[in-house]
Amino acid sequence: MFRNMELLPPFRIVPLGDSAILVDFGNFINPEVNNRILQILNAWLKEPEYYITGFTPAYSSLAIHFNSFEIKKREKLRQDVMSWVISRTEQKILRVPFHSLPEGRLHAVPACYDDEYAADMDIVCRHTGLDKEEIIRLHTETMYRVYMLGFLPGFPYLGLTNEKLYMPRKKKPELTEAGSIGIAGRQTGIYPFLSPGGWHIIGKTPLKIFDDKKENPPLFAPGDRVQFIAVTKKEFIELAKHDK
Repeated sequence: MFRNMELLPPFRIVPLGDSAILVDFGNFINPEVNNRILQILNAWLKEPEYYITGFTPAYSSLAIHFNSFEIKKREKLRQDVMSWVISRTEQKILRVPFHSLPEGRLHAVPACYDDEYAADMDIVCRHTGLDKEEIIRLHTETMYRVYMLGFLPGFPYLGLTNEKLYMPRKKKPELTEAGSIGIAGRQTGIYPFLSPGGWHIIGKTPLKIFDDKKENPPLFAPGDRVQFIAVTKKEFIELAKHDK
């Protein structure tokens, strides 16, 4: 869409409650916008600010959480804390250079599309007018970008799917197993835990995509790349034994 990071849409910074702000580039699912979010995030991570308590990166926005009490203790403010944080953030962002980021890690993710693991495949077939084999082909031939993690810890929002696979969300969330691969809109994602879910399920991976026993529990990170590899039910069961 933009093809040049310096031509990105302007950002705005708005309060997000009383202890966070949102750096927002608009409603985009675009790799260049997402790269800019990661550039800004990396700039803070390399040069931490004492008052910052955390970050929440998304497709085209970055939430920055801060400790207002620390700011009041250390700074002689001539304005309210929120205005001070917004001004300081804007100045910092304008100093963050436009540069290419290292290519994210590539994950080959085994995916079984057997009927046992694809509860909504028939619904997807009827809605798209495609047969199961074509849906699998379209889903596996795309190299996906990890745009963000949420709504559950480690849940990867992957895009964009082939436009032929566009699916609305379910009207009512249903209990969804860990490892289930779903599609919604032009996104695909993987459920890390047993949880309610509103995406249509077309397969399942045996990989554990969130492991709280590891120092860095999520398997994926924003900017990573994912390629789904179709496997048989037998292969799925064997892989599951080794990923416990």
